Order: sequence, then C-alpha cells, then structure tokens
Amino acid sequence: MRVIVASTPKTGNTWMSRLLSVIYDLSLAVLPPTFNAAVAEEQGPRWVALQHYYPRPDVLAWKRRHQDVRIVTMMRHPGDVLVSLWHMLRNKSYDPDRDLGLSTMLMLNGNQMGQHTVQYVKEDFFHGLYISLDWMNTGASLVVRYEDLWRDPAGTLTQLTDRISPVPQNRIESAVDLCDISMLRKLHGDPQGKMFRKGGPGNWRRELPDSVLDVFRHQEPYPALFGALGYTLDSHDPLIDAPKKPRESTNPFLEKGRFDNGVQVPVVIIKLYLLLDPALKE
Repeated sequence: MRVIVASTPKTGNTWMSRLLSVIYDLSLAVLPPTFNAAVAEEQGPRWVALQHYYPRPDVLAWKRRHQDVRIVTMMRHPGDVLVSLWHMLRNKSYDPDRDLGLSTMLMLNGNQMGQHTVQYVKEDFFHGLYISLDWMNTGASLVVRYEDLWRDPAGTLTQLTDRISPVPQNRIESAVDLCDISMLRKLHGDPQGKMFRKGGPGNWRRELPDSVLDVFRHQEPYPALFGALGYTLDSHDPLIDAPKKPRESTNPFLEKGRFDNGVQVPVVIIKLYLLLDPALKE
C-alpha cells in the first residue's frame, strides 16, 4: 500500500499522514515538491507521504498504473488555512530550505495581520486552495474534511479506511490517541506547539481582520472558491459549531504523566502501550 496525502497546505496533511502511518504500519516517505515517478517507486512497497501536488497528468497516470496507490485529500475552511499558515510563518516552524513564495509577505506585519496579509490574499493565497478543489473534482482521491476529522476522528477514519482497506476498530482508536496533538508534540519535541498548534475549526472568526474577510467576500475567485469547497463566512456555520463527539481515550497516561513512584513516563512507553494487541493490555 502506498498513500499520498495530496492537499492544500495547512489543511491537516501532517495529522492525516501520521494517522495512516500508524493505522497501516506504513513508513513515512519524503517525496520531492515536483512529482517524480522514479523517486516514488524507490520508496518501496509500503509508505505514506504528504505533498502538495496538483492532480497533473503524470501523477494521475502513475496512480492508474498501480492498484495499491491511494490519494487522500484534506479540505479545510480557507480562513483557518490562512490562520494556520500565518502562525507557521510567525513561529518559523517550517523547513528553512522550502520555497515559500509570496507567503513570506505574511511575515512583514509582525504580530498582527495587516496590509501585507491583505496583499498576499489578493495576489496569491487562492492558488493553493485549488489543490484540494482540483483533486475533489477529479474523483481520483478520497476526500476528508478537516472539520469532520477534528470533530469525530475515529468515525471519520473508519469511513476512510473502509474505502482504502478495512482495519479493526481498536487500531483506529490507538492511532487517534497516538496522534493526539499532545502526543505529537511529545514525539516531535515541540512542547510549545510551534509545529503542532491547537488546531480546531473556526479560529478565523477570531483572528482574521475585516480587511481580509472583505476580500474573501467580494473579490473573485474567493466567493466561487468558498462555494465550490462547501464553506461559508457565516459566523454560525454548523460545519464549524457542531460539537466535538465525545470519546473515551485508550491512553491511560493522558492525564497521568508519571508512574506511582514519581518517575516520568517516557514517550516511547506510551507509544508501545498504545500499539499493543488489546488482549495484552488486559
């Protein structure tokens, strides 16, 4: 099985790739920014990778040649995509060798969004939104909304894996706990949450200034893009305000980070425990 999470940046790609890696025991592969079939073949028979590929003919042709290849596409409210991108640049939680293009304009306003943010939104931001939309329109990928994954991760992953290759429910539950944001911060040495922030839907309502919202509302292609992606700028959008589905964590160390003798529980112990066969946990 080979999976490419191909989506607009900042839509939950890293989260999804980690979840699928755990669920299917896939290695995390690194693919170049421009798709190369030879490089993809060199990664081996079982991996998952994230990359912001458009559904160009070479990617689609490679997928058609291999029945074991799946494309998963994440979708997220464009306002929250912009907020997440702004925080990433502000926190410098990105690959320093990556070509950031015009998005570096978001760094010019300091600790608040201003005229440079508006200029970036007018001139360039919309290009990236077409990645997820174009994949959705091809019908060649499995589309997952970030808001659904955040609200009901186990249920959303069950629907997705049923289309890829069904797995036991306990495997999905363990993956959700292992890829919980607090665990990702521990596993990747990110205690301050620079790379793995709080996430969640609807942050755009609190963080985007009116000047940016006006562009979203009135300047094309944004009104058409929002409609095609299935999002609105309604402050009471049920897609955002629907409550998070309650679930009981399978991680006994979630609230208790130390053993009874006071020794801190190592992250590797938590990871091994969550991946144990359920019968061995009893």
